[in-house]
Amino acid sequence: MYHLKEILLSINILFFIYTSNNTLLINYFSIIPHRIIEYNEYYRIFTNVITHGNIVHLLLNMISLSGLIDKLHIRKILLSYYIVGLIFIYGFVYVGLSLIFKFWFNYTKFYYTGSIGFSGIIFGLLHLYSSRTVSSYFIFLNYRIPMKYYSFFQLLFVHIIMPNTSFIGHISGIISSMLLLRFFSYFV
Repeated sequence: MYHLKEILLSINILFFIYTSNNTLLINYFSIIPHRIIEYNEYYRIFTNVITHGNIVHLLLNMISLSGLIDKLHIRKILLSYYIVGLIFIYGFVYVGLSLIFKFWFNYTKFYYTGSIGFSGIIFGLLHLYSSRTVSSYFIFLNYRIPMKYYSFFQLLFVHIIMPNTSFIGHISGIISSMLLLRFFSYFV
């Protein structure tokens, strides 16, 4: 039996224990495009997804991850490759979006500010779920919303309820999933 969920939960929990109550460590592992590009701190592309700011952040991400893995009816080995691909592509998409905002819109907040958490990957998995589900729509307050927009709907819903979450991190996860699905949809 392949224990993907347990492995991901364990890695995130152990890393949280390692970094808890140490803002210097949390800052050290967060994704900050400025530090990646100008100081060659490439490890941040990967470490940011297993770094969480507090116990509530960790719990919300791990509960969401656990539920999504159970809903995705994909062979676990393929799902694990998909998640590794998401983590890899996510960092580059995040840095790319921050550069677009910096140079095209003269908005540097995303370039100099750090982001942490597994939620970008969760939004990528949510996009995978919405693109593979059998039903063609979901119902929200008696409104039928096409399933292909489910991840974007969740993105807006989360940012209305919790406005201080990383919008660029979440949208980077969705874009990463779209790129992966474009090239590997046959396998997933």
